[in-house]
Amino acid sequence: MKFITQQEDLYKSLQFVKSAVATKTTIPILTYVYMKAENDTLYLQGNNLEIGLALSMPVIVEEPGEVCLPASLFIDVIGKLPEVTLEIHVNERNRAVIHAGYSDIEIQGESTEEFPKVEIGNIGEYHASFDRILFAKAIKQTIFAAAEDEIKQVLTGVLFEGKEGKLNMVAVDGHRLALKTLEIEKDFAPIIVPSKSLKEWQKIITKAMDDRVNMAALDNQVVFNCGEIYFISRLLQGQFPAYDKIIPTDFTASFKANRKDFLDVLGRMEVFAEIDQTNTVKISLSSEEVVISTLPSERGFAKEVLPAEVEIDGNLEIGFNVEYLMDPLDNADWDEVVMRFTSDLGPALITSPEDENYTYILMPVRL
Repeated sequence: MKFITQQEDLYKSLQFVKSAVATKTTIPILTYVYMKAENDTLYLQGNNLEIGLALSMPVIVEEPGEVCLPASLFIDVIGKLPEVTLEIHVNERNRAVIHAGYSDIEIQGESTEEFPKVEIGNIGEYHASFDRILFAKAIKQTIFAAAEDEIKQVLTGVLFEGKEGKLNMVAVDGHRLALKTLEIEKDFAPIIVPSKSLKEWQKIITKAMDDRVNMAALDNQVVFNCGEIYFISRLLQGQFPAYDKIIPTDFTASFKANRKDFLDVLGRMEVFAEIDQTNTVKISLSSEEVVISTLPSERGFAKEVLPAEVEIDGNLEIGFNVEYLMDPLDNADWDEVVMRFTSDLGPALITSPEDENYTYILMPVRL
């Protein structure tokens, strides 16, 4: 195999593939990057059996062929080279010779026989297509609410439910729920995508150039496509909670505030909440003001008035995990946020008048 390409083009493509390469595994070939050159195209793949990524890029192919090279070493070497034309030749013993300006580097590769190649030829028809930026934001606004505990594996994923012309992306962990809705052209059966996979895909499409993201749900995996990049993830199996029954509709109090102001106040309260290891803040509402405070302790105490428009009959005091309260604010770009309350022990709802397609539900903690 022999091909010619530019250092910056190859390195950029390898950065995408790197996200799917295994770092800790008992299967050595999963730590390699797969390369195939033919018809003036270089095909690159990484696969750690949880996620797989395949992409193609134009090159000048002088001799077709394929090889697996150790990903960490190969990517580091390409990244350290100057922005010059690269000539890469792989001999019959799978040894790659990289010629770059005054540099000549050799890397020993492996046969491609044992590499689990990402198959993208059986996708057929895509189930949904999204604006790349909107889809990246939707992932960002939901994945943090997925569970990290593997005991209930289904909760470590995000539900993709396509019905009535809407895609509902839902994450729950037993303490909170994040729901983001996007428009789709046709419905499809619900699937559960691991949040770790979505986190990697979100990083990739944030840097991608194409405007659209396509999605196809297969038997036990999902395929995302953006331009020349194909990303495949396994699906989680199991019964996702009936999330629509969790969302409250009746409220006794609410306030509207500037999102950044709210987030900044919580950030100052978080310092004390973490020191005392309670991670709890108290929100006190009256008809005149919203006061956010920490719980009193020997180490100290803090409280602050949050400028807000309040709607309430009487008073309300309620506690929340400060990190859970900050997450939706930190992952949004709204100017204003609305928080609604059912009772001092019932769920609260966070949304924004600027985004009617987002809902965040948070359970309180006892004070």
